[in-house]
Amino acid sequence: MKGCEKNMYEKVLSSDNIVYIKLTESLVNEYLELVNDTEIQELVSTKKKTILLSDELKWIKSKLENNDYVFTMIEKNTNEFIGNVELMDYNGESAELAISICKKMQNKHYGMEAMKTIIEYAFNELKLSTLNAVVFSNNYRSLHCIEKLGFIKYKVVPNVKQVDDLEVDDVYLKLDYSRQ
Repeated sequence: MKGCEKNMYEKVLSSDNIVYIKLTESLVNEYLELVNDTEIQELVSTKKKTILLSDELKWIKSKLENNDYVFTMIEKNTNEFIGNVELMDYNGESAELAISICKKMQNKHYGMEAMKTIIEYAFNELKLSTLNAVVFSNNYRSLHCIEKLGFIKYKVVPNVKQVDDLEVDDVYLKLDYSRQ
């Protein structure tokens, strides 16, 4: 992707290196590349699938209509698409933190920066008391990052999928506002 035009999108938050904007149909191709990347799907989904343009546009529209807490991350200096971060299953007291970063923007510490920012937003702006996360047991980078931020494992659901003859578990983690 070429850089995104500055001020072209509705900014919601920012951190040191990231601008968080509302979802936008103009980035649908970037979203599709992200969700259809098989390596990323392996880390976030129990089965491989191909998301069509029409389905992704419906998803964007639904998220915007529901005022869901999904933010697109744009790199401040280059205006490049990084990925999306979401507070899913928001109920006024808790939400589930989910993040997805495109392959070329991984290993640049955007995940840690984004999660810190969204945790602060969830607790200080939305006044949530708890954040949850569900991470596959073979997603070592995400597990390490989320535990480093203070999330505590509280449940494991064994063998939710197989990857190369390896049983992969769902690991449930929680962060309470008092521990933050």
